[in-house]
Amino acid sequence: MTDEVSMIETTASTSSLMQTNSDDMENELVSVEVADTHGFSEYRLNKHDTLDLIERIKRDRLGETWVFADGQMIQPEQLAEAAFATIGVIRITPGLLGGTCKEEST
Repeated sequence: MTDEVSMIETTASTSSLMQTNSDDMENELVSVEVADTHGFSEYRLNKHDTLDLIERIKRDRLGETWVFADGQMIQPEQLAEAAFATIGVIRITPGLLGGTCKEEST
């Protein structure tokens, strides 16, 4: 009986520790650079606020929005699953279009 109680206490302690670590990761701040009409704006945000900012920017911009984590292009859904403690800088830019202009025939 004593072993069973001890095991339950250990499991509860481990669960509490995992929750605390999860909360710490949610509050981890990351540098967020947003390309705008002034060049870029820089923020220090936690995961929740960063994801909210990305959604707001996507709604406000008419075109596509690109998100980069440490120089690697990612989808916002991937960012939601990422460990923020491992990310240095997140950059949010308007999507870029490329191509060549066709000359009109006269």
